[in-house]
Amino acid sequence: MDVRTPINIVGRREIYPNLIDDFWGTESALWARLRETIVPFKGGTFTTSVFRYRPLTMSHYKMGAVHNITKVQTLGDSAFDMKFAQTSIPEFKEELEVYNKDEGAVFSLLDEDLENGLSTITTGMAIAMWGEGQSDDSFPNGFAEMIADGLLPSWNGYVATAYGGTLRNGDIGIALNGNIVWGGTAAGQLGDINFPLTNYTYQLCCKGAEEPDLIITNRLGHTYMWNKIEPQYRYTEAVQDPYWGGSGFKFRNAYVMVDEYCPTSVGLTDSQNFGLGNFQTGTITNPVTTTKNNFPVSGTAATLPVGEVYFFLNTKRLVVRMSDSAEYGLGFSGFMGTPDSEKVVGRIKVAYNFEGMGCRYQGLLFGVGG
Repeated sequence: MDVRTPINIVGRREIYPNLIDDFWGTESALWARLRETIVPFKGGTFTTSVFRYRPLTMSHYKMGAVHNITKVQTLGDSAFDMKFAQTSIPEFKEELEVYNKDEGAVFSLLDEDLENGLSTITTGMAIAMWGEGQSDDSFPNGFAEMIADGLLPSWNGYVATAYGGTLRNGDIGIALNGNIVWGGTAAGQLGDINFPLTNYTYQLCCKGAEEPDLIITNRLGHTYMWNKIEPQYRYTEAVQDPYWGGSGFKFRNAYVMVDEYCPTSVGLTDSQNFGLGNFQTGTITNPVTTTKNNFPVSGTAATLPVGEVYFFLNTKRLVVRMSDSAEYGLGFSGFMGTPDSEKVVGRIKVAYNFEGMGCRYQGLLFGVGG
């Protein structure tokens, strides 16, 4: 339509609906749940979690035998520092003070930018939690290093030989090892999701009375699993997550939910995602020399397609540490002027990290296709 026609000059436009639709940002199902686990960080250089990694000495004996009274080291610790993130919100005072005000403002530009800023930084945090903070130590220590055993690759190809500064498979044995399972074929191709595979991964994460309470995947992964379920089971086990509100279903005692930023073959690259991070899976180099958890060895399959990814999580064992600072706890810095113009900039800032309070309670399954 020609905007200079007489009717457009004398008439008013209608905006319907009377709101700004968000066609970009979506809430993260897992982040919605992890918000319930935030523990304030009250200061200091870093945070440490202490764990027991072995028993004391024990033996059966005959009367008169000499006992082993060697004092053994039984405790270890993992250390995590805070990671920093920010979203800058630039504004021109002329726009806010002269044009976008009172009856002349259909929407508040400032309110929109502040809301988008908070959505931007929390989305970036939600994407970063799937990755790791070793290749680039400005990033948080996410699931790619938390759910690892020092031998098998994660969904992004990273092999996490340590967690929280403590080496796996050394003096502490397997105490910090998580559970990674290959869901593809023995030849290194994508495979189908099925009950035995899902149950096997689930069981690896069960220790004593502890078991996963959440299985997070992407839309394709959720669809593949849903299509495998018997119709009667679909009706009886369909649920609504009390934290997230989204629909899903239950597998044993875990909710199976979709997270829009969970790694997937149809995810976005960092450039497609406006620099907020990559959650698109591809092909990774296979470093495995001794088969474990269904992984083929590198001689059989030098590369592995990742396909769709499933995270088996015990959320009681996951903690978000966030600064208790009013400014660095997703607070707003206020606007600061620039000396050469009327441009002002404010920032939403956060200091945070993720901690797994027991990697062995968490699992990761990938290599699933259509």
